[in-house]
Amino acid sequence: MKRATRVTRWGVLAGWVCVCLLTFSAVPAGSFADRATPHAPQGPAATMLIVTSPGDDGCSIFGCPPCDGSSDCTLRQAISRANGLPDPEVDIVFSPLLVGGIILVNSPMPMITRSGLWLLGTDTSYNQIELEIQVQPGSDAFLIVNANDVRLAYLRIVRQAATSGGVTTAIDVRGGRNIIIERNQIGGAFTVGENDKVPMCFLGRVEAGAIGILVRNGVPRDGNVRIVRNTIGCMQNAIVLAGADDILVGRNPNATVPQQGNHIGIEPLTRRPIPNYRGILVADYLPVPGNPDQSFAIANIIAHNTIAHNQTAGILLHGAYGGSGVSVSQVYDNDVYANEWGIALSGVVYNNTAIGVACTGGGANPPCGGNRIYDNRDSGVRIGEGAPHNTTIYGNFIGTADGTIARPNRRGIHVFGQTYWTQIDNNVISGNTAEGILVQGDSAASRPANIRIQNNNIGLTRNLGAALPNGGSGVFVVTAATAIEIVTNIIAGNAQRGVRLDGAAVENNTISQTSIGYYTGAIGIGNGWDGILLTNDTKNNLIEGNHIRFNGFSGIAFSAGNNNTARANLIADNTLYGALFVGAGTVNNRMSNDTIRANGADGIGSRPGVTGNVWRPAAVFGNGGLGIDREAASDSTNQPTDPLPIITRVQRVPSGYTIFGTVPAVPGDRYWIVDLYRAALDPSGHGEGREKIGTIVVNASMDWQWQRSDFADGDKGCYTAIMTLVESGSQWYTTEFSRFVCGNRQFLPGIMRP
Repeated sequence: MKRATRVTRWGVLAGWVCVCLLTFSAVPAGSFADRATPHAPQGPAATMLIVTSPGDDGCSIFGCPPCDGSSDCTLRQAISRANGLPDPEVDIVFSPLLVGGIILVNSPMPMITRSGLWLLGTDTSYNQIELEIQVQPGSDAFLIVNANDVRLAYLRIVRQAATSGGVTTAIDVRGGRNIIIERNQIGGAFTVGENDKVPMCFLGRVEAGAIGILVRNGVPRDGNVRIVRNTIGCMQNAIVLAGADDILVGRNPNATVPQQGNHIGIEPLTRRPIPNYRGILVADYLPVPGNPDQSFAIANIIAHNTIAHNQTAGILLHGAYGGSGVSVSQVYDNDVYANEWGIALSGVVYNNTAIGVACTGGGANPPCGGNRIYDNRDSGVRIGEGAPHNTTIYGNFIGTADGTIARPNRRGIHVFGQTYWTQIDNNVISGNTAEGILVQGDSAASRPANIRIQNNNIGLTRNLGAALPNGGSGVFVVTAATAIEIVTNIIAGNAQRGVRLDGAAVENNTISQTSIGYYTGAIGIGNGWDGILLTNDTKNNLIEGNHIRFNGFSGIAFSAGNNNTARANLIADNTLYGALFVGAGTVNNRMSNDTIRANGADGIGSRPGVTGNVWRPAAVFGNGGLGIDREAASDSTNQPTDPLPIITRVQRVPSGYTIFGTVPAVPGDRYWIVDLYRAALDPSGHGEGREKIGTIVVNASMDWQWQRSDFADGDKGCYTAIMTLVESGSQWYTTEFSRFVCGNRQFLPGIMRP
């Protein structure tokens, strides 16, 4: 009875322009995962063909030899004979007399067209053996598969160290179902290691155009092709899925069986680097001989692999070769490290393609099988070059292998170009050399849009107990980007800003419900510089409902940003200002209903010459400087600046109490809005506002009054006010707090803060 086999379709794309060695060998346990010896035959009724000759003769005009061990039979003859047999199951194995020998192959093997063929690097007892097959240069693939129920296993396909040139592809799957490619070693030359031969790249080079395994779009949907437990190095592309669908690369569909991943760019036993130019490429189409014109690449799964030391991308999903795009692919539970980029998406990659998995449980601590992406020379994840969209980066460790120790990529995630509708969710993005996340466009016409960054831990350890800083800002949005939503994250511990919005075409973005700086329950962990910086003409951004605490500079710094809105934030415990307005072009920014407390300098500070900004907070108190300092020449000046509202008295009335005051005269097309606060007493006499209690619009008259219809505090309370000038229906600027008044007496301080 034939052994049941579950497989998945695969595709590899590249050219192997070198002389190659196909090696069938006895290897140490770490080289071929889960090795069982002896290996079972295909079935009790399988016909065994035995390769006995190291030559490369083909079949004669009189036919092929019997390949039964009684006479010479080459690999070429064995495949040709297998293709012509009527037997339902055929195993090709090798004579023990060939152990340690070399088979010289002058051209690609005959295409495998018969179903039920297993080509195994074993002897007649199904024990793995060592055998090298040297392939002379050619223009086609070494092994081509176009049949059902085929298994290629325990083979070594390596290049000959003394020559260059060779076949285009090592294994080329052009059609068929139920195909397994497993436990093979492909690419490189071999040197003798402590226990066995181990691979290395000849002269340290990658063979241009070389492909390890290629799966084309001739394989049908649900073709059940699986590529597992292979080691592939020194190729241009280790694995390519070219317009292929439903291929499993390394995924184990049975949770009770050990991991079945491939090692791409690294030898599993010695951990020796054997870099490919690119690890795994999934593309809608590539111009390879014999490939149908174009197709989708849909529903491929890349999981449980180790992909390391490759010269460019460890994994590249690319939909721009003239086909219809890459969609609904899943990349999860891989170790991707020491590549140029860990995982890259470019071109038409869309429709629920996921890097990582949709975890359950929420929060910023991945509870399930995302990828571990670390030690890459550039970005851990790179999304751009074209218009990738509708993709998700979910549940990964990026910049750390386990959430406890930094294993830095240069930056965690880089989103650029015209990427849109992308979600970055529930990742730990910590320990990277530069930014945790960089979102970067070229211009207003070419910029990322509709990127949602949510539920991430950016800058802390997995358990949120300590800083694991990114060396730059937690999130850096620069040059051009719109509709970027930064929502419900924890961004703390980063060396520079928590979030930086920078550039004239960085506009209409949102930061909300995010902790920028974090309290662990024992200590506060902030970002090294500002919590949020808005600079270089960024505009029309919304900062709402955040906790912005413990940061090394200011909570929010408006620095040459305009028309931005901050509202309903808690801004507290920052080293300098709660909010700082600085630099030419810092105009028309609005703050409302924020609580600003316990910051080291002023609650709100505005540098000299900066005007046209409005702040109408819910509360400002307990700050080291003034509550509001509109002409803050330095971090410690603390000199009140006119104009100011004046509270003249507080008077008890039968229904409660009334506060009376005045404002400066203004032309008839202008008026003041006065906001009243219950004061937090301050040595300057210009009290901070602990609680906002009311608002009065003062039109024609300079005098105003406000009545409270209860007796809370009554004439024993202390009050202060700010006022906002309105011109032509638009709020123009806001003043500092007035001197505070307690009951019927104006407070006259005995000490003025220096």
